Amino acid sequence: MLTWTNVSRLWMIEHNAFRPGWLASTPRFFALCRALEPLGWQTTLVGGRRNLLKRHPRIEQAFPGEWVMTRFPIGPWPRAVDYPYVRNLWIMAQRSRGNGDLIDDPETQWAPRLERWARDRAERDGPPDVVWGITYADLRSPVAARRVSERLGVPLVFEFHDPCPYPGYELRPAEVRALERTLLHASAIVTTTSTYASWLSDRYPEVADRVHVVYSSAPPVPPHLLAQGGRGASGSDGRLTLLHTGTLYGGGARNARSLVAALPFLFDRRPEAKGRVKLRLVGSGPGMAEAKMESKRAAVAEEVCTEPPVRPERIWRDMLDADCLVLIKHADPRFASQIPGKLFQYFAMKKPILTLAPEGETAEIVRRSGLGLVAPPDAPHEIADRLVDLWDAKTDGRSLVTPAHSYIDQFSEANMGLRVAAFLDELVG
Repeated sequence: MLTWTNVSRLWMIEHNAFRPGWLASTPRFFALCRALEPLGWQTTLVGGRRNLLKRHPRIEQAFPGEWVMTRFPIGPWPRAVDYPYVRNLWIMAQRSRGNGDLIDDPETQWAPRLERWARDRAERDGPPDVVWGITYADLRSPVAARRVSERLGVPLVFEFHDPCPYPGYELRPAEVRALERTLLHASAIVTTTSTYASWLSDRYPEVADRVHVVYSSAPPVPPHLLAQGGRGASGSDGRLTLLHTGTLYGGGARNARSLVAALPFLFDRRPEAKGRVKLRLVGSGPGMAEAKMESKRAAVAEEVCTEPPVRPERIWRDMLDADCLVLIKHADPRFASQIPGKLFQYFAMKKPILTLAPEGETAEIVRRSGLGLVAPPDAPHEIADRLVDLWDAKTDGRSLVTPAHSYIDQFSEANMGLRVAAFLDELVG
C-alpha cells in the first residue's frame, strides 16, 4: 500500500488534454497514469480546455489520475479580448504595428498564466517532484512546463509526442528560441520513435545523453470482452472482415483510396471472395467520404462500409470481431518519424495487421511483431497481393501470423511504466 510519504508527484502539462475526440495524446496520458501509479507516482494532468466537462462528463470515470482544467484564456491576449472576433482584430492590430513576433512567441501565451497557477498550487499543496510538458505539434505546453519547472526548482521532462517542428512547418524565430531554451533546460527528453530521437540527437548533440525513447503502449483488453472472444477468432462464417479505426484525413495524407482500389484486383484473382469480404472504416475525417466515393467508382460499394466513431468499449468489440486490422500511414517521407498510436492498441489483439506504410520504423516494428502484412500505402496491386494471402489463409483455416510475444510485450503498459519510472526516479534522486 502506497502512503503519502512514499509517493512522488508528477505534473503532466498539455493544454490540449482531453480535447474533443480524445485524440492520440489523451490515451497516452491514461496509459502513463495507469502504469506509474503502482510504481509510486501520483499524476496530476493539467490542461487548458475551458468548458471541457460539458463536452466530456465521463472524464472522472475514464481518467485514473487527478486532472485540473485551467480556466484562463489560451493566447497572448488579455482576458478582455478573449472572443474570436475581438481576438482576431487585436492580432491584426499587433501585426500591423510590427508586433507579430509577440503573437507567435509561446513564452507570451499560456505559459505565464500557468506559471502563476502553479505557484499558488505549490504554496497550497506543495510542489511536484517532476514536471512533464508535452508537445502537440506546438510548443505551448513544454514552454509552460519549463517555466513552472524554473519557478518551482524541480526537474523537467520534455516530451515530443509529435515532431516539432511538424513536417512541412518551419518554426518562427521566437519558437526556435523557445524550443532550444526548453531543450537545454530539460533534465530528460522523451520521444515516441527512435527515428525522431536520432534526428534530435544529431541536431542537438549537447542533449543526446538525455533523450529517452518511450513508445506508446498496448493497453490491456478489458477482461470481460476477452473472455467472450469474437467472431473473427472463430472464423466460422466464411467471411473476411477488415477493420480500420480512427481518422482518415484524405487527400495526400492518411487515406484508404488504395486499399479500396485493391479490392477489384482481389476479386479478379479470387472471384469467390466477391460478396464475402467486408472492409469496415470506423472513424471520422474527410477521408471517409473519399473512401466511399472510391468504392462506388471501383464498383465495390457493397464491400466497403463507413461508420461514425464509437465508444471505446465498442471499438474493442469490433476489433475482436475482425479477422484483420488495418493500419494506414502517411506515404509522405516527412512523416517517417511518426508511428500511429493505434498500432499498439492493435498489438493487444494478437491478430493480423495489414499495414500500409512506406519502409521505415513503423513497417519494421510490425514485421518484428510477427503480426504484419506490409505493403506500400499507394500501391493497390501490392495491397491486393496481401489481401489474396489473407483470403487464402481464411478459406484454408490457417493463420498467416505468428505473434512474437516477447517482442510485443515490451510495448505493454506495464513495461512502459517501468521504463518511465526508472528515469523519473533518477531525476528525483
